[in-house]
Amino acid sequence: LAGPSSNGSTPIGNSILLVRGSEFDESLSYNPKGIAVKMVPYKRQMPEIKFTGDYALAVALRQEFGPQGYDEIIYTGSDGEGPGLVFELSQKNIFTVKKGVLITPKEGVLHGITRGITIALAKKEGIEVRKESIPMITLWDMDEIFATGTTSGVVHVRKIDDKELERGPVTQKLQQAFLDYRKRYFKEPIPDPVA
Repeated sequence: LAGPSSNGSTPIGNSILLVRGSEFDESLSYNPKGIAVKMVPYKRQMPEIKFTGDYALAVALRQEFGPQGYDEIIYTGSDGEGPGLVFELSQKNIFTVKKGVLITPKEGVLHGITRGITIALAKKEGIEVRKESIPMITLWDMDEIFATGTTSGVVHVRKIDDKELERGPVTQKLQQAFLDYRKRYFKEPIPDPVA
C-alpha cells in the first residue's frame, strides 16, 4: 500500500494498492551452478508469516554481501535455550541431507508451499524426511544442502561462508522431481478467472 502517512508505514486517507504482473520466465529461476550463502546471526520476528517488514534487513544484508559473491543469506540464531540453530534463507527454506535422510527445520521458519511440495516429492521418492532443529555447527558435516523457493524451485547450495559443497544425488533427484512436477502442474494453460 502506498499513500500519505504520518509515521511512514500507515497510510492516511486514500491509499493505493500497487500490483505488478508479468509473465514468469521459468528459465530465469533455474540456477545450474547453485547459490552461495552467508550465515547471519538473526531470527526473523514473525517467521511463520510473510511479512514485508521482516525482509528489510534481508535486502540490506544481501546488498552488503552480494559484492563479496554471496547470492543469499542464511539466518542462524538461538532458540533461547541452546546453541545457534539454522532457520532459513532470506527468501527460501533450507534442507540438509545426511546419509540419505532429508532434514529441514521444524520451527522458526515460513512453512513455504515449495517446501511442502518438496517434502511430499521426497516421500514419494522413498526419501526419509525429518523436521527437526538443525544446530549450526552440524552444517559442516552435512552431505548435501539445498534450498527451496517459489521462483527458484529446488536450488543447490554450493557454498556456505567459505566452505564449498557438492551437488549430491538427493538434491539432483529432488531438482528433477520438482521440475517434472512443475511441468505436470502447468501442462494446461491456467484459465482466465474473469472470462
